Amino acid sequence: SDRNNYDIIRNSHYTMTVKLVGIDVSDERITVGEIPPIVVDPAKMPAKKGGEKEIQITARPGQSWEFNMPAWLSALLDGKEITSGATITHQGPANVVFKATTANPNAEERSVSFNINVNGTDQKITITQSGATLTKGNDISLAAEKGSEGESSFTTTKGLQWLAALSGDGWLDWSGTNPGTSGDEAPEEAQALKVQATSVNPSAQARSGKITVKAGASVGDAAYTALKKEINVTQVGSEVTGGVVNVNAEAASSQSTFRATAGLDWALSVADDSWITLTGSTSGTPTTGSAQNVTFNVAVNPSSSQRQNDIIVRAGNETYGPIGTIKVKQKASQLEASADKTTLAATEDDQGTLTYQSTKGLPLSITVPDWLTLIDNVPDTATGDKQTLKYKTSMNLDSTDNTGNILITAGEIKQNMIVTQK
Repeated sequence: SDRNNYDIIRNSHYTMTVKLVGIDVSDERITVGEIPPIVVDPAKMPAKKGGEKEIQITARPGQSWEFNMPAWLSALLDGKEITSGATITHQGPANVVFKATTANPNAEERSVSFNINVNGTDQKITITQSGATLTKGNDISLAAEKGSEGESSFTTTKGLQWLAALSGDGWLDWSGTNPGTSGDEAPEEAQALKVQATSVNPSAQARSGKITVKAGASVGDAAYTALKKEINVTQVGSEVTGGVVNVNAEAASSQSTFRATAGLDWALSVADDSWITLTGSTSGTPTTGSAQNVTFNVAVNPSSSQRQNDIIVRAGNETYGPIGTIKVKQKASQLEASADKTTLAATEDDQGTLTYQSTKGLPLSITVPDWLTLIDNVPDTATGDKQTLKYKTSMNLDSTDNTGNILITAGEIKQNMIVTQK
């Protein structure tokens, strides 16, 4: 409790070694032999409007001093505000709080120096304000549909003038809820920027635009780009999604669906040699974003193998628009045949019965050896049901067996049965 107590007690002896730093204005009994110089903290004044810097002027009591304020600084001295451009005149020590009246408009720091005569010595004071900053938010990705919205932001030094501008070949605009595109003084917090697509993307490829944000000196000086940033805005490409539909081997009518990004022209097509025939609308506008019906006919499958063909769905731009496919898979056709009698007598009119069944609609033909005759007529096309056909022999005049084939052809499917006449 007795430290730093320099009160003198009567009739007492003291030996003291005292080192004083600074000036104790409140105690006039102390005389400081050496006045320390004015020391400016190396920390820079913040770049924002209202940034402050405090300096202790170490003048002796009664010592007068003065300096002129620059245009971008004000000061507070003994509770009195000194405006920018004014002259400070004072006597004795003082604590001066400098305050930036404007934000630094450049990314580079700025400074001002004062020459102050204190205690008969000229001293130079330099106040440096940090350079301004501009930080952009994330890039924006918009959905392909018209009216899709996205948001980014930027943060710049508080108090700076700012401007945000769009470019996007006419498809990009500000959202109705965007808070603003310019301002005389930027806030300290992040400033939101909201955009929307004014049209659906007609291409399968993404298209791009940008938001150009400028602050401070970059707003009025196109050549100054230190406070200029670009936020990329991308609208994804449109899409068409088809599907897979399985149909039976018979000729029939069928339908499927496709989905495409809403708002596009659309058209359907098949290859020139396709076994698929489109029966409903083959083009229209707009796509809905929901499932849309496609109706078509398929011809009977002439093969014993499954086959596939595609319906092509194109939307948007005829050259660059998205393309989808509806894959139509048709089951294999069938042919089954048997004969109840494959070894016949040498006599005339010995008979047998052929039983066959094939996919409905297939072209049908049956050939027999010249020593056999078909009793019943062969239909041109298969009915899909089980059918029978009788055949009979001619007289075998040779002493050797007759051997031949009954060939049944349905579409591209063939089946042979070997028959013998004694």
